[in-house]
Amino acid sequence: MMITQTAKELVRSRVGLPTVLLIDDDLGTLGALRRALRNEPYDLIFTDDPYQALDWIKSREIHLIITDEFMPAMLGTELLEAVRQRSAGTGKVLLTGYPNPTVMYRGCQQKVDRMLAKPWNDDELREAARYILGARGHGIPEALLGNTLPDGDVPETPPDGAD
Repeated sequence: MMITQTAKELVRSRVGLPTVLLIDDDLGTLGALRRALRNEPYDLIFTDDPYQALDWIKSREIHLIITDEFMPAMLGTELLEAVRQRSAGTGKVLLTGYPNPTVMYRGCQQKVDRMLAKPWNDDELREAARYILGARGHGIPEALLGNTLPDGDVPETPPDGAD
């Protein structure tokens, strides 16, 4: 099942902001990531399907990818390996509910910019995204941070199949 973008995120995509791709097979976690980043000045795209994410990486510029490690279709580190081969300049954040040495080793192999344990701190997630994008030359002017598209401006639509 692929999750669609919200109206607010479609508005953002028209203004040339950095594109941030969110991938998690758990719809609740995917929604929490979207909520944590929704007021940031990014073009947010999201999916619960890592193969859809790979298609997007091939067809458009993605500035930052935030993915879960343990998904049924493939590991997040496997996805990040494919991303690294296709889009070396894309920033990478790996989320895991199981921060153990094996996951950390795989993350280091894929040159992950930041690994965050679940549950993450929203402020830490936002700061990581800002730092990684800024280090890659996609920083956002300070005047825009936290001041774009407040929650009430464009109503969000629920994901397909959710009420």
